[in-house]
Amino acid sequence: MAASTHFGTAINKGVDMIFPPKANTNRVSQTAALGVLLLAFAACGEEKLVSIPQPDPELPMVPESDWEPDTPAPPPPPPPPPPPEEEEEEWCIVEESAFDIEEFSSLEDAFALAGVHDAIILDFEQPNLQTDETWRIKSVDVLAMVPDSMFNMFPDSYELVVEIYPGTSPNNATPYTKTQTLVLGDLEWETVTLNNPATAYERTQRRAWWTFDFGEDIPLTNAAYASYTIGVKWLSRSLPTVGYSNYNRACSSNWTNSGSGFRNNGDNHSAAEDMQCSWPMMRVQLEKRTYSEEICDE
Repeated sequence: MAASTHFGTAINKGVDMIFPPKANTNRVSQTAALGVLLLAFAACGEEKLVSIPQPDPELPMVPESDWEPDTPAPPPPPPPPPPPEEEEEEWCIVEESAFDIEEFSSLEDAFALAGVHDAIILDFEQPNLQTDETWRIKSVDVLAMVPDSMFNMFPDSYELVVEIYPGTSPNNATPYTKTQTLVLGDLEWETVTLNNPATAYERTQRRAWWTFDFGEDIPLTNAAYASYTIGVKWLSRSLPTVGYSNYNRACSSNWTNSGSGFRNNGDNHSAAEDMQCSWPMMRVQLEKRTYSEEICDE
């Protein structure tokens, strides 16, 4: 059967489905109406195909090789490391005894007088130090004395001053000074009996070593002198008393100021009589700071 015959038959069947045959119906008119509908469907399909959006020729095209994909921001840089800590173990800090009156004399007396300064000259052997290594006087111990009969009622209110003068003369020199109040409960006391005191009115005494620490007063720089004049000073009261040695120490190494300036006690004694003075009982400690590549012993 020819294709035109099939198409005509299909149209006629379509007309019969849309427009069922009725009496007095014009068949030609129905067929014409169906043709109009088919043309309308065809036109809609063609319009949809034409309406597909096309690239705008006015916009520049970016080459694919120039595309940069989105990447996250780099993390912030790490904080700088802290500065290296000072290696304290490389500095060897050693305290050692430089003078102890009990190695040269014994306790003989107890003395105090308001306003008086009494000092002795001490020579220190210069340590063999390298560059930046230092030494200094670290502390002075004074032998405090209290009469036994007053010990239980002795007030914690009496002051004493320790003075350290550079060089062998306290005149025209500026001392390092430290003033402390004697508190009996802070010290370790022992009872002693003086054999033949010249000034103490009571032979039975309590004694204790009393430390004056100059660690925050004397700088760490190297000591500029090999000799220092070190002594005690009483303020407005004749207490507390201080232990004094036997009369076998050099007068030429002893300076006393009773209110009119320092005078060397050697001026009142001949050379043959020089070893007849009594010194205040003291001990002196030095501090040495030396550098070592090894950890120092505790």
